[in-house]
Amino acid sequence: IVMTQKVPYGIWASSALVRISSVVVTTSGPLGIYTAGIRVSSRSVVELSSVTVLAAHGVWLDGSTMTTVAHSTIQAHSNSFYALYLQRASSNTLLGVRLENQLGTAAMLDNARVNYVSVSTIVIGSSGYGLLAQSASSNTIESSYLRGNWTPLYFDGGSNYNRVRLSTISRTSGMGLELYGSYNLVEGVNAPDAAYCWGLNLGGTYNDVRTSTFAVSCGGGSALNLTGSNNSVTGSYFQNVGSYMGAYIGGSNNVVSGSTVVASGSNGTASLYFAGAGNRFENGLALDLSGGYALTFNGSAALNNVVARSTVIATGSMGAAFDAASTNTVVNSYVQGSTAVWVSRSTGSPSESPNATTMPTAPAMPARAAAPAAAYHPAPGTRAATDVD
Repeated sequence: IVMTQKVPYGIWASSALVRISSVVVTTSGPLGIYTAGIRVSSRSVVELSSVTVLAAHGVWLDGSTMTTVAHSTIQAHSNSFYALYLQRASSNTLLGVRLENQLGTAAMLDNARVNYVSVSTIVIGSSGYGLLAQSASSNTIESSYLRGNWTPLYFDGGSNYNRVRLSTISRTSGMGLELYGSYNLVEGVNAPDAAYCWGLNLGGTYNDVRTSTFAVSCGGGSALNLTGSNNSVTGSYFQNVGSYMGAYIGGSNNVVSGSTVVASGSNGTASLYFAGAGNRFENGLALDLSGGYALTFNGSAALNNVVARSTVIATGSMGAAFDAASTNTVVNSYVQGSTAVWVSRSTGSPSESPNATTMPTAPAMPARAAAPAAAYHPAPGTRAATDVD
């Protein structure tokens, strides 16, 4: 189906139970389709097909339920339209689909619920999002590949209970995964590029991140940017090979456990940086290879944070630094650096408890997530370690 004059649709099947197979829909030049290449209703199938449009959506599921799009290639070329548009759509399946938009967002989930994307490729160009979820809940992206020059995956504050599993994220600028909703799961996600500024931007609440890897290379970003509250990060690896932080924890009541945070660029500020309150880092490793601090508590907002049963190592500077930050605790941990512990302006008012730092006499290295590259782990005692009560 080749459109050479202006029409709203290549195919519009308004009835349910329609099957579209082995079809090619395309436009010719600036004329042609101006709404959607294919628009289908519920309990329908689009398979083994190709859709290429300019100023239109590729495939539009408007209120559709239980529809399958499989083994097809869908391309849009517009910053105002999407290759795939799920609008108030629910319980649909996308399997083995390639979605591409070089000028804007590839996939939009708008008030979409319980949809399933698997074994698919989502590609964007210089702007837009790979997959943008707005007020979208209980959707699953699994075993897929997302790539682009901006942000491949974005969930807004109204997007809850979604799952991103066993997928790879690749891009050259912006952020890898932005998550602002609640009760979402990120598991087994691999973003190893080391070619952009922010890895995981976790700004929501009660989200769960497990066994994932985020590597970045930027002087103004971090592999983990944790600004939300009550989130959990477990068994994951975060690395910044640029000249900035491995992990920034500025939110409240978050827990990072069994994870590794590494800063390995030049002149980094800190591998693990606390600026929020009531957060915990436990059973982990904070390693700075960049000449910066391994662990920093900075500013009056950094209160009541705990680092427990962890190893903190700086190869060229201070192990742990408390700067104008009070009532924080480092307990049952090993701290090593040119100066193991440095405290400045951090005693607090008389009503506040001072910072506490305690280390066992025989520190043990904690279990850590697998790193994409061999990490440097010097034996305890190769640099001065200080016990401070």
